[in-house]
Amino acid sequence: MALAFLVVLYTYLRLAAALSKEGWRSQSIYQLLTDRYARTNGSEAPCSDLGNYCGGSWQGITNNLDYIQNMGFTAIWISPITENIPDLTYEGAAYHGFWPQKINQVNSNFGTAADLKALSNALHQRGMYLMVDMVTNDMAWNGNHTTVDYSVYDVFNDPSYFHPYCPITDYQNSTNAVECWSGDDHISLPDLAIENATVLNKWEAWVSNITATYGIDGIRLDACLEQDQQFFTPFETAAGVYIICEAYDYPIDVVCGYQKYVSGLLNFPVWYLVIDAFGSISGSITNLYNGITEMQGNCTDVSLLGNFVENHDVNRLPYTVSDPGLNQNAIAFVMLNDGIPIIYAGEEQYYSGGSPPADRETTWTSGYNTSSTYYQLVQKINQFRTCAIGNDATYLTTKSVPFFLDTQVIGVKKGSSPATQVVGVYNNRGTGAEAYTINMANTGWTAGDVVYEIYTEQAVTVDAQGELPVYITHDHVEDCNNANRPVHFDKSYFFNSAFKFYANRSAYFDNSYFFFDRDFKLRTGIFQLFSSTSKLYGDRSTRFDNSYRARIIQLINRSFQLFSCTFKLYNNHSTHFDSSFFFDRNFKLRARISQFVDRTFQLFSKLYYDRSTRFDNSYRARIFQFINRSFQLFSCTFKLYNNHSTHFDSSYLFDRNFKLRARTFQLFGRTFHLFSSPSKLYD
Repeated sequence: MALAFLVVLYTYLRLAAALSKEGWRSQSIYQLLTDRYARTNGSEAPCSDLGNYCGGSWQGITNNLDYIQNMGFTAIWISPITENIPDLTYEGAAYHGFWPQKINQVNSNFGTAADLKALSNALHQRGMYLMVDMVTNDMAWNGNHTTVDYSVYDVFNDPSYFHPYCPITDYQNSTNAVECWSGDDHISLPDLAIENATVLNKWEAWVSNITATYGIDGIRLDACLEQDQQFFTPFETAAGVYIICEAYDYPIDVVCGYQKYVSGLLNFPVWYLVIDAFGSISGSITNLYNGITEMQGNCTDVSLLGNFVENHDVNRLPYTVSDPGLNQNAIAFVMLNDGIPIIYAGEEQYYSGGSPPADRETTWTSGYNTSSTYYQLVQKINQFRTCAIGNDATYLTTKSVPFFLDTQVIGVKKGSSPATQVVGVYNNRGTGAEAYTINMANTGWTAGDVVYEIYTEQAVTVDAQGELPVYITHDHVEDCNNANRPVHFDKSYFFNSAFKFYANRSAYFDNSYFFFDRDFKLRTGIFQLFSSTSKLYGDRSTRFDNSYRARIIQLINRSFQLFSCTFKLYNNHSTHFDSSFFFDRNFKLRARISQFVDRTFQLFSKLYYDRSTRFDNSYRARIFQFINRSFQLFSCTFKLYNNHSTHFDSSYLFDRNFKLRARTFQLFGRTFHLFSSPSKLYD
C-alpha cells in the first residue's frame, strides 16, 4: 500500500463532551456547500449549470446526515446563511453564499429559518455540531462600483459604513488589502470599515443573536486577510463560539500571526506544502518535514488549526494528480496532522473539479456511495483518530514529531508516550513504485514491542535493533483493504494507473481481474492485432498468394484474442452486472466486435482474391477503410459516454486525465507509423 499508520492495540472510543474552542480540537469537520449537498425532494438528477443554483437545501442536509456521521464526522461546515444578491448576474448566481445583502434574513434558496433550526437540532441530537461560514468584510452589489445602491442592505445601509472605493491591487500590502474593495466591474463588493466602532458594534450584536437563534457552534470567517486584525477578538467574544479564520496565504509567520487575534486558522501554509509534496512523485517531502516544526514554532496553538486538501476555492487534488496513491497520502497526512481534519464534500468520492465552479460539484450525483475507496479511507482514519484521542488524554495537544525523512518518505509520530503514540508513514512514490521495506529507527518503541498496522490489520514487531519494519507496496489502499475478497471497483479503474477507465458502480470483479485478463493487456493486443498487417506491408514484393491465407487467419485470431477477456468477464460467474449490463443495453460490445472482425476479414479477403494486387497506390484506400472501420468500433464506446440513458459513477465515463479516446488515437497513430515509408502511400 502507499501509506502506513501504526498504533498500539489497546484503544477505545470516546468523544469530547464540551465544545469550547478546546472542544473543537477533537472534532472532524465535513465541509459542504448547502446548494450542492442534497435536495429536499431527494432528487439525484445532475445540475445542468454549476454557476447557478442547483437546488440543495438545509432540509436536504438534514435528510442525509447518516452519510456524513457514518463517515466519522462530528461536525459540518455549511455555506453562509444570509440573503444574497437575488438575481442571476453576469458571473452567475449567489449559490455559494458569498454575496450578502440582507444579513437579517436567511437565503430563501436554501429554505426557511425553521429549516435551518431543524438542521441544527438534528445535528445536536446526534451529538454533532454546526459550523456556519460568515462574511463580515463586505456586502455585495450586482454592478459597477459607481452604481451601488446602499439602501438595499438591511443593516449597513449607508455609505458611511464602508471604505471609499479603491480596488485591491496588492494583497501583500495589508493597507491596500484591508481598506480597498475586492470584486470587479460586474460584481462589486463594497468594503466595510470594520475598524469603525459603529460597524463593529453592529456586527457584535448581529453575531451574538444569530449564533443563539440557530444554535451555531462554530464559525468559519471568510477573507480574513482583507480585514483589520483588531476586529477578530471582539467579534469572536460576541459570538461566544470558536472561529476559524481564512487567511489564504503561504508565509508561515504571516498566517500564524493572525492567531494572536482569533482562535483558529485554516492551515493554508501546510496546504501549500502538502500540494507540493504529494502533487507529483518529485514533490518536496523535505519542505513538508521542515514545515511541521516551523508551524509549531510560529503559531500560538497548532491544535486549533484546520487541515485540508481541498475546499471550494481551490482545484481538487485529482484535477492535477492522477495517481490515487499520492492523493490518499495527502488525505491521510492532513487528517492526522496537528489540528482539526476537514474534508470537503466530494473528496470522499474522488471528485476532480478544477477552478470554481467546477470544484463545486453536486454530492448527490455520487449516489452517496458508502462503498467507494475514499469514503472508506476517510471513515477508517476518522475512526482511528477517535480511538487515538480516547487512548491518550493529551494526544490532541501533544505536537507531532517528524522523525524520519528520505527523498520520498516522511515518518511522523504523535502522542504523549510510546505506549499510546501514533506513527504515520507517508510517501509520494506513487502507485507504480517498487515495493520495499523501510527499517525505521527513533520511533520511541523498543525491541519486541508489538504495534498494529491499521490498513493491513496486521501486528508488526519492532526488531532486535529497535527498528520498525514498514513495508510499502506499489498498490493503493483499495488493494490492501481487499487483498483476499472481491474488490468493488466503485470509483477506481478497470485498468491500472497506466490505462484508466471508470467502472460501472454495480460491477464487481475478483482481486485478479482488470478489464482485460492479467495475461493479455489491451496495449499488447492492439500491437499484435496489427503486426500481421505491418509485416505484409514491410514485404513490399509480396503478392497475395496462398501464404496470405495464414496471415489472414493470424489477424483474425489475434482480433478474437484481443477481446476474449471481455467475453470472459461477461460469462464469469464471479462478475456481477446490473440489468443494463456493462455497456448500454441497446448496444452490446460483442456485436460491434463481431462487425469489426467481419469487416476486417472482408477487406483483406478482397485483397486475397485480387491475386494480382501489389502494394501500389490503390492500397491507400483500402488502408483507410481498415482504419476507419477500426475507429467505428471505438466510436460506439464514445457514444456510450454521451448517451443520456447510460449512468455511471460520477459524471465521467473515462478518467479525466487519461481518456480512452486519447489512448486509442495514440495506438492507431503508431499503426499509421507502421504503414509509413519513404514512398508515402498516404499523406
